[in-house]
Amino acid sequence: MEFGASAAIYKDLIGDKACLIARGLSEQLIKNLSVEQDRFNAACDKLDAYGIPDAINHSDFQVNNMMITKDDNMLAIIDWGELSIGNPLLSIESCLYNFSARFGLVRDSAEFRMIKAKSLRYWCDDQNIDVISDLIGQIGPIYYIVTLLELRRLVGDSNVIGHGKIKYALEAFVAND
Repeated sequence: MEFGASAAIYKDLIGDKACLIARGLSEQLIKNLSVEQDRFNAACDKLDAYGIPDAINHSDFQVNNMMITKDDNMLAIIDWGELSIGNPLLSIESCLYNFSARFGLVRDSAEFRMIKAKSLRYWCDDQNIDVISDLIGQIGPIYYIVTLLELRRLVGDSNVIGHGKIKYALEAFVAND
């Protein structure tokens, strides 16, 4: 799914005021989300311009959902309950976000930048690492919204927004001007 499709779903979502209020969002937050529609659309358009093809996204990629065998260090990723289809950078952003939250790393810190750079080296060559790093930075503010909107699109059910993360994601997006 292109990010532009998320923009259309976002518009539909914030237009469903009764559903959002029933899920605990305040009228003021809903109003603020409407004001932020252009910023959300601009972020989606900028990310679409890179033409990165869709892939399967875990959507909750973090250390709690990884298992490593003792004998040969094989990695298994578990808990695919929030699977979505979209930009593969979403899974990388998810992992980095959860890693920083779990271990209390500030995203602008030297330690976090080192982890991010090492993570990206397995995904792209050295020439593109700055471009990919910049893209991940752009995804950050809209990550959870895009992921949950894609889940809503796939399932076709407005109850997906009952997921506790969507309220948090929408609040964080509005707060991150």
